[in-house]
Amino acid sequence: MSSMAGVLTAKVLAHVPTPEGPQADLLLIEPNGDSTQVRCLAKESGTEIAGESDYIDYLNRRYGPQMVSLTARWATLMDAE
Repeated sequence: MSSMAGVLTAKVLAHVPTPEGPQADLLLIEPNGDSTQVRCLAKESGTEIAGESDYIDYLNRRYGPQMVSLTARWATLMDAE
């Protein structure tokens, strides 16, 4: 994994109701401003992230799967209703 030049962040676009747990459409934003839209489902058993798989794979390699998952999960849960 490459060393990070900054921190991955997330911005909530919309919360998406689901009986499986809190879910939201997010932008995952790199320090250079590049972003991609994903959908994050924060289940009790873990976090599921859906979106453009090539970009999610890139983010996992660049920042680590734990950082990507935690960033998306935190944003999803922050304003969950």
